[in-house]
Amino acid sequence: MEYLFYIIGFIVGIVLFLYALSFYESGKEKIKKRLSSPPEGEERKQIRVNPQAVSYEEIKLPRERICPLCRAVLTRNEALYASQIVSPQGKKILIYGCRYCYKQENPDKGRQPQS
Repeated sequence: MEYLFYIIGFIVGIVLFLYALSFYESGKEKIKKRLSSPPEGEERKQIRVNPQAVSYEEIKLPRERICPLCRAVLTRNEALYASQIVSPQGKKILIYGCRYCYKQENPDKGRQPQS
């Protein structure tokens, strides 16, 4: 009787393994098909870049952020207060300032003017 349960468990394990394997294979085929064929109505375009045409002087490295109104150096977590306005020329951003110049709670606390 014990061997019967072992054999049934073994067969159930094999069935579950084969079921999972079929899902894996069908998923792999779908990914290959999606990557190899272009989307409907579009042709896949080859993008080629000439290495001599790349200007490394135009690459901007990360730098410290500075408030445009009071010139305080801002950390990564400090934000500018601004709102979007609609004008006849299009959408524009109206900058109110940073936490040091817009909200005058602690005017000099943490403020580091740019030299």
